[in-house]
Amino acid sequence: MKYDHLLGRPFDYKNQNCIHLVRDFYADNFGVQFPNFACPKQFWEHDLNLYMARYQKCGFYLLDCHPSQYLPGDVILCAVESSIGNHAGVFVEDGQVLHHMFGRLSVVEPYRLLLRNTTLAVFRHKDVVLEKTETTANLLDLVSPSIKRKLDEYLGSSRPL
Repeated sequence: MKYDHLLGRPFDYKNQNCIHLVRDFYADNFGVQFPNFACPKQFWEHDLNLYMARYQKCGFYLLDCHPSQYLPGDVILCAVESSIGNHAGVFVEDGQVLHHMFGRLSVVEPYRLLLRNTTLAVFRHKDVVLEKTETTANLLDLVSPSIKRKLDEYLGSSRPL
């Protein structure tokens, strides 16, 4: 998958935001073009659930599976400091997510912490055949920090497993 050229882009709400990044990724990797929808600033603050209203029009369907079954090319929808989805990213290899957060440069980061804890939905495109990549993963990366602390406490005690 090609995305190195999408890294380090400065955030510009009108021209280079998270959905522009997903659109460019899909165009470059799969030849898929999305319609250009109007998107008012801070739409989520006005109870406009734009991602959920439009994902099917863009050819996506909602996944109902465990995170271990997410594939490179799947799109995540997050609700960052909101109850409405307001941030999108796309899975790339090794459990990493390409995304472009408000006020930051576009990056690839592990699917954990903020991204994992704010995910509302994961989508797959109906016209794109995604291939599962064989990778190994540290299962503790999928566990929340509070559960990790409990495991550390448990394993640190002299209790038998």
